[in-house]
Amino acid sequence: TREEMGWLLAALSMVRHLGGDKARGLGRVRLSVENLARWSEADGQWVLQDPKELLGEVIADATS
Repeated sequence: TREEMGWLLAALSMVRHLGGDKARGLGRVRLSVENLARWSEADGQWVLQDPKELLGEVIADATS
């Protein structure tokens, strides 16, 4: 759903490190979602969605 995609985007923005502590893993990372397409059951096709807009809508709904 749109809401689930929004929460997934919010969770991805919290990722800062991959792997273990200082001596293990891939270290510090920066993730960004540049493009987002969702399947529209009503239209039967993929619809492009602005990730920042979707994240804003989900957060606004959660805080209202």
